[in-house]
Amino acid sequence: MVGSIESVNFEVFDKRYQTSWETVMSRFNENVLQIEEMTKQFIDAAFNNLRSAEGAFDLLQNFKSLDSISKGNVRDFVHHLLQDKFSDVLKRYAIELQKVKEIFEKEMENPPLATNQPPVAGSIIWSRGLFQRIKRPILRFKSLPEILETESGQKVMKEYLSVGKAMRAYEQQRFKSWSEAVESTALSHLKNSVLVEVPNKENEPIFDINFHEDLRILIKESKYLDQLGFKIPEIALNVTLQEEKYGRYIDSLSKMLGNYYAVLHKIIPAEWPLLVPVVEELRTILKPGLEALNWNSLGVPDFIKKCDQEIAKFQSVVNQIQKNASMIGNVVEAIGSAILIPYLNQRKDIIVRDGKVILPKKTQNQFNQFDVLDIQEFADQMEKDNIAVVDELVRKYKTIGSLLGKIEGIIEHKNTLSSPRMKSYYQFWEKRVFNALNKMVLCNLNILAVLWNINEDNQKHSDSFSPLLFQITASLSSPEVIVSPSYADVTKGSLKILRNIVETTQNFVRWMNGTCIETAPQPTGEDEETIVFSFYSDISANPQIIKTVNQFQQGINRTFSSLGKYLNEWKKYRNICKSDKNAILEKFAQRDPSVVDYDAKLSFYSKMGHEIENATTEEDIGFLRISCVPLEAAVRSEISSWVQSIGRLLHSSVKSKLEELMESFITRESDLGRTPETMEDLKFILKAIDDTFTSSMDMENKMTDIQERYRTLQMYNISISSQEMETVDRLEETWNNLLKKAKEIDGSLDSVKSQFTETTIKQVKRFQSKVNKLKKVFQQNGPGSGEIEMDVGLELVKKYQKELHRYANIRDTFVLAEKLFNLPITSYPELNEIEGELEGLAKIYSLYYDQKEAISRWANTLWSDLDIEQLSKGIDDFVTKLKRFPQELKNHKPYQTVTTIINSFKESIPLFRHLKNEALRPRHWKSLMELTGQSFQTNSKTFTLESIFKMELHNYAEKIEEITSAASKELSIELGIQKIVDSWKTMKFEIQKYTKGSEDKGFILKTIDEVTEKYDDHSMSLQTMSASRFVSPFVTTVQKWEKTLSLIAEVTEVWMLVQRKWMYLENIFMADDIRLQLPEEAKRFERVDKTFKKIMSETAKNTLVLEACQVERLELLKSLAIQLETCQKSLSDYLLIKRNSFPRFFFISDDELLSIIGSQDPTNVQEHMIKLFDNVIALKFGSNRNRKNIVGMISSQGEAISFKTPVAVEGQVESWMSGAEAEMRRTLRVTSKEATFNYPKTPRMQWLYNYPGMITLLGSQIWWTWEVEDVFQQIK
Repeated sequence: MVGSIESVNFEVFDKRYQTSWETVMSRFNENVLQIEEMTKQFIDAAFNNLRSAEGAFDLLQNFKSLDSISKGNVRDFVHHLLQDKFSDVLKRYAIELQKVKEIFEKEMENPPLATNQPPVAGSIIWSRGLFQRIKRPILRFKSLPEILETESGQKVMKEYLSVGKAMRAYEQQRFKSWSEAVESTALSHLKNSVLVEVPNKENEPIFDINFHEDLRILIKESKYLDQLGFKIPEIALNVTLQEEKYGRYIDSLSKMLGNYYAVLHKIIPAEWPLLVPVVEELRTILKPGLEALNWNSLGVPDFIKKCDQEIAKFQSVVNQIQKNASMIGNVVEAIGSAILIPYLNQRKDIIVRDGKVILPKKTQNQFNQFDVLDIQEFADQMEKDNIAVVDELVRKYKTIGSLLGKIEGIIEHKNTLSSPRMKSYYQFWEKRVFNALNKMVLCNLNILAVLWNINEDNQKHSDSFSPLLFQITASLSSPEVIVSPSYADVTKGSLKILRNIVETTQNFVRWMNGTCIETAPQPTGEDEETIVFSFYSDISANPQIIKTVNQFQQGINRTFSSLGKYLNEWKKYRNICKSDKNAILEKFAQRDPSVVDYDAKLSFYSKMGHEIENATTEEDIGFLRISCVPLEAAVRSEISSWVQSIGRLLHSSVKSKLEELMESFITRESDLGRTPETMEDLKFILKAIDDTFTSSMDMENKMTDIQERYRTLQMYNISISSQEMETVDRLEETWNNLLKKAKEIDGSLDSVKSQFTETTIKQVKRFQSKVNKLKKVFQQNGPGSGEIEMDVGLELVKKYQKELHRYANIRDTFVLAEKLFNLPITSYPELNEIEGELEGLAKIYSLYYDQKEAISRWANTLWSDLDIEQLSKGIDDFVTKLKRFPQELKNHKPYQTVTTIINSFKESIPLFRHLKNEALRPRHWKSLMELTGQSFQTNSKTFTLESIFKMELHNYAEKIEEITSAASKELSIELGIQKIVDSWKTMKFEIQKYTKGSEDKGFILKTIDEVTEKYDDHSMSLQTMSASRFVSPFVTTVQKWEKTLSLIAEVTEVWMLVQRKWMYLENIFMADDIRLQLPEEAKRFERVDKTFKKIMSETAKNTLVLEACQVERLELLKSLAIQLETCQKSLSDYLLIKRNSFPRFFFISDDELLSIIGSQDPTNVQEHMIKLFDNVIALKFGSNRNRKNIVGMISSQGEAISFKTPVAVEGQVESWMSGAEAEMRRTLRVTSKEATFNYPKTPRMQWLYNYPGMITLLGSQIWWTWEVEDVFQQIK
């Protein structure tokens, strides 16, 4: 801006350059305006960015220098701008002042405090902090008086002074309140005991340092307030100056209590009973810290020192006890970890650690490293080797007693081994020994389980193995495969091993009760034998040990099961030994087996022999190694025997076939050489020739079969003679020669055949005519014609069967002749037709005959022996056979007749089932006889099915079902009634003796719940029966029992009512006082008592409910109930009189009042005093001569007040109780006056001890009221 003027190159005052000058000045003025605008914007922006009035004021002060250097218009502009900003600063300050005031008023009751600041000093520091926030801006404003002189400045100043005064008053009020309270706070808390008992989680008091938190706060307040310039009260100053002393006390007490609880925490629960006296003594040492010593006491250091010494002694005792306990624990641990399996000493590859077995990895040669053992030898050796181990454990066990004796010496300075104080400690260690023995037994059993691999889960894994193997051998004892040692021997040996482990506990003798002294052997009284009380009986009964032993048994069973599965592979050969070889081969031979059958059997046994040769003869199964070498040798021998026996059988059969074939060749050759002189001779020769030719194929098959059989014998090395083989080799040649000879003879007989041909043709025609005639007669009069009776038809079937058999033989003769003479064969279709029809009819009549015989057989069955299922099955078989007949037979009349008979019988079977129902009674059978028109006796010895069959039940099915259904319903009612009758015949009352102390009062009914329950159930059942329409046969019985049960219910109800009242009133009316007061009612009750006891005495002799609950007894019991009601009413009236005489008797029950009235001892009232008088637990009776006087009363808290005038216990109880009540009031009134009078004359503590608590409270209140009133009077 200045540069533009300084750079002018013309004379500014030369008019010639006026225009140029005006241009320069115009540009200069424009720059000035821009600077002013920018200055305004800068100042505005600077003030907008400020957060407080103080900061704004400082900024204005900085801009004030700009005002001083500004000139002309610029200075005026800046001055006015800054004046406006000062007004804005005042407004901003007013806002800040108002916010501070609001914060102060809002949080003054609970101001925010800095960490570790005490509440009073912290609130003052907070108030002063707020005041400083509003004070600093005011102090700055005072440097510019013209700001505060403005109207707004005066207003702000006034508000500032108001807030400042409020804050100052707040500080003074807070300090004053603290100063006033600090003395009472300090004095009360410094008088607290240095220790206090506080409950812990187990609700047992524990010690803690009783330095109140208010004292800590007081010390901190004093320090802060002193720094803030306040004058600290003397008492607070003294407490603060002793802060170091209190700190030392607290540190020493903390260390002492820490040591105390460190020792207590070391004590296990079992040791507490031993240390109770020591702990109680230590608590006594600590007791002054709970009562006598406070924070002002001078004896606190000595107290702490003494406690430290006693705690050190206590710790020494605990350490000695626990040292010996540790030695006992080592013995117990040694017992619990003992290994009772000496075999493990030989097996360095098996490691036992913490009761767990670590096995080596399974390898191929795993089982070859160690010998296979014999289980019995193993058990014997284990028993022998364990003796030394168990003896050492027993020796250690016996040292426990001496160690416990040392502990007894520590706590009681004696060594009796039977200290009553240590009884629970003995039991603790005995239980530990018991648990250790359990652990030892279970651990060793588990080790054995691992060694034997009997765990079920392990056996499921293929890679599991048993590092301990026992030898077992399988052999053949025909026909069974047996193992040695047997399952029983292995089980016995295993149990011996297990028993050896468990029975080691017999050596550990139990201690006598309450001691650690071993129990001496106890004689049994028989043969001078003794019983040793050891842990064995308890340990052997341990469910876990029993479970483990059972698991062993199960493991052995599983192992033998696996062994059985393995032996099953051998048992498949058992049949060859088990079977009766000769019988089987004989049966086989009877079937005429083919060569293939023989070859199959020989091949089967040969393959079996090869299997045996390749079979494994040793196998490890679980903890057993089985050897099958003897078994394999026996089976191989048996197989060889079978092969030879079958071979001999085959040889025998084929040899006979060979001989038979050779004989047939010779016979045929002889037949062919016969000369034909007659017709029969010709037929014989021609038949022989025909047979020879027609049997050619059969002969070839036989020869082939024989040759194959001999080849089979040779293949299996069965010995055969050379002569037999030569005969076999010439069979075909011999047969061919025979065929050749037959052919030559047949050619030489042609001329003879023609002579006999014509004769044969004539005979055939005559026979055919006879067949036609037979057919006609069969159709007209045969078994399938017309309405013929089945029995007649059955005879006709037999007759025609014989006739047709004769005709068939004739036909066969003619057919043979036609074949010989090469004539056409006549078929005879009529004869075939008769045969076919007769065969079908024969089936029908055969079925008829079978069912007739079956029904006849069933008819002789007694009705009581009838098996419906068997009968139904039999008739179903006949129905099935009927259905299987072909359709053409079903059209025959006999078939339809048989079907009707069988179906009718089948329809009757369901009715038989109905009639078999046990519900049927003679009345039902009578109805059936009337319905069917039959008559018979239903005697079980003569009543058969024949009578039932005669009734033809299928004709009356619906009626029979109605009768049997009604019978079932009636039976259910009958059974229900019988059940009720049987139940009540045996139902008895439960009777018990009724006694009062040692006095026998007779008998009472114990309970009638069962009777009532039965009555309810049976009454409902009888009502249900009465509503049934089938009850008519039993209606009289039902009604009778309904009345009987109703009577029983009524009698028992009245009986129990009388019994309750009698039991209640019996003790009352037997008291002399009541008998004197109510003589008439007492006599009445005596009569009732006598009668009731008589009833109960009779009932006790015969407790049956039915006989006890009679109408006569009901009336008698009702009479007793009325009389007892009268007695009770008179008693209630009598008690009401007593209560009216002494109204406090209304607070107790009748029984309690009667116990007071009925007793001659006035002290009986004592147990009811708390109910009669509030907080009065008992009356105080005099002694000696005054024992008949009441001399005072005692409160629940144990405070006693003596009566001013003793009350005589004379006359009725209500009279002297009323006197006692009046004396209570008078004595309390006099004592209260006396206490109030003596209050100012007696020291307060003595006065408090001289009078009961409630009276001192009353006296204190009276005097306090008087003193307050007196102060008010003096003020006036």
